[in-house]
Amino acid sequence: MSAGLEKLWKLKAADAAACSYIEGQTKHDIRLAFKEGVDAIEMLHVAEGAFDAGFGYDGSSTLTTNACKSCDACKPIRYPVADFKRSRSQEALWKRLPLRNVATSYKFNSRAQIDEHTDVAGRYFAERFPADHAALAPEQRLKAPWMLSPGLPIQVMELRTIDYKLVGASINTETENSIFGIYYYYDPTMMDIQPGKQIVLTLLDEAARMGKDYVYVGPWVRQNRSLAIKTQFMPYEMLHQGRWQRFDTSQPVLGGLTP
Repeated sequence: MSAGLEKLWKLKAADAAACSYIEGQTKHDIRLAFKEGVDAIEMLHVAEGAFDAGFGYDGSSTLTTNACKSCDACKPIRYPVADFKRSRSQEALWKRLPLRNVATSYKFNSRAQIDEHTDVAGRYFAERFPADHAALAPEQRLKAPWMLSPGLPIQVMELRTIDYKLVGASINTETENSIFGIYYYYDPTMMDIQPGKQIVLTLLDEAARMGKDYVYVGPWVRQNRSLAIKTQFMPYEMLHQGRWQRFDTSQPVLGGLTP
């Protein structure tokens, strides 16, 4: 991150809070907030560099990175889009939705669409992340990234079946060269088609179509089973001690593996 960019943003250490990834842990974040009046193009350039430096974006107009003193479990992870190839099992899974309907837009287009996404997201978060579900209502979670300013451009990528049933969606932000997945959700009654993997595969496919270099998907945490899926899409790169390391295994050994 260039030292000359302080006119665009301000850094702030967040108060300690309970970690949402490892039970019993306390987290400390560093937050980068854009100042009022920053040009949208400048925001995108700052965000590009911030993602490469390990920051994430939670949809609240703030870029965030971990600064925990007693734990370094959170490792930013990204996929080099041009190098990604579906494995045989992923190809078979991909073909289970051969006539997939994929739509990417920069807003929800109707009240009915919001209601449909709210229903799916509500059931997903209630089942997978009950604490997050209790803290923030599904409709607030879906609408908030579009309502806060200044902020990065927000897109919703939705995946549907051939009969137009919503499988799930990914809420993302986009820069010139990358997509950052803020969060995703899916219909928990459709586990037979592994909707979480379907969404990641679709996001990678869309990123290739859009000519993006990287898809960032937030942190990987070895101790958190919900995040384990992230190392099943290879190759991927993980940020460790200031350097992106490339892996072709679902069980990374940080500092000990080379491409």
